[in-house]
Amino acid sequence: MTSTVPVIDIPAIGAGRKPVMILHIGAGKTGSSSVQGFLSDNRAQLAKLGILIPNPRMDFASGRAQQVFFMQGLGEDKDPAGTLKKKIDAAIADFGADRFRGIVISAENLSNEHELHKAFEGLRADYELCIVLYIRRQEDFYQSAWQQWYAKTGKPHGPWVRRVAKGFGDWSGTIDRWSSLNPDHFAVRIYDRAELHGGDVVVDFCTLLGLPKEDLVFDEKQANESFGVHVSSLYSDISTLFENAHDRRIEKLFYDNDLKAAAKRKNETLFTAEELAFIRDKHAEGNRRVKERFFPDRAGDSPFAPLDHSKLKLVSQDEINRRNIALLAELLIKHILHSRGEKPPVGAAVTAARAAGQVTQAQAAEQLAKTGIAATATRPQRPKTLLGRLVRKFGSRRG
Repeated sequence: MTSTVPVIDIPAIGAGRKPVMILHIGAGKTGSSSVQGFLSDNRAQLAKLGILIPNPRMDFASGRAQQVFFMQGLGEDKDPAGTLKKKIDAAIADFGADRFRGIVISAENLSNEHELHKAFEGLRADYELCIVLYIRRQEDFYQSAWQQWYAKTGKPHGPWVRRVAKGFGDWSGTIDRWSSLNPDHFAVRIYDRAELHGGDVVVDFCTLLGLPKEDLVFDEKQANESFGVHVSSLYSDISTLFENAHDRRIEKLFYDNDLKAAAKRKNETLFTAEELAFIRDKHAEGNRRVKERFFPDRAGDSPFAPLDHSKLKLVSQDEINRRNIALLAELLIKHILHSRGEKPPVGAAVTAARAAGQVTQAQAAEQLAKTGIAATATRPQRPKTLLGRLVRKFGSRRG
């Protein structure tokens, strides 16, 4: 018997009740990093409640509370079920079987289109199984995923949208796969502030698990906060600088320098109305099934509020170029001031924006390359190379 919005009171588990296994399976771009950061920050406190939070290697040890790469490797394992059980049993032994009440596994790639759910079949009888899945409107999901990951491939987004649409964002398919385990609880939550407990994904996650929020630490800083659409266009232009789609060195450079010119602006998109309509229509039937099972009292045929296309703004290439010149100018100004031991003025972003209107894109990049200043937020062994290559690559593309 499954429940749509369970409250699993893990701290109350006692004799005669199985330990709980919480599988937080994503999806990607629905606050998973925030949940994992929360679990990492509270590992010691949750251990006092009998809750095991494994690290990336599925061990009871320090490290971020996400198992994405472990699960990725498990997909290539000859005996994924055996490897998974062996690792979990070892983690419980290190944790202390006498105090063990439950385990929380968090890996957003578990919601992807694969057969990893089968690795958990052998564990089903030993645990009270709860699956937690956050989903979001596919039009938003595609754009967010493009901006963080796929723009770094350097390929145009139009063909990408049509190529990945079969399984990407197929929440109904994800639910069908994990439902085959017959979980005791299956919580499907809409990733939208208006839908979440406390308007926050971490608070919502704690509420679902019945965790005592007053005893836990919450980091109010948003993880993986998105930049503006112009930044993803920049990523496409400099795609050869990324080792892979998950290379975040340049993002970290921008974050650490607090680049105001990289900021996200409301209701902007890189996708055309035709591309957004294609995404909506492609997932219409799957969304209808999700709505009927988990949100039967909602009006319409989808669990999501419809996207208001009239509020969206498709950003022109000229505007994208102007903003990216401003971004590079702001980065230049901040690095020069830092090299002089001076703090950037409050109006540094405004100065950068003004400068962007006075020089060409190539000139701004050329000035950056001439400085030879270190990109301190990138890998220490080659900081100058990253920034120099970044600006030379971007400067070669005329506005």
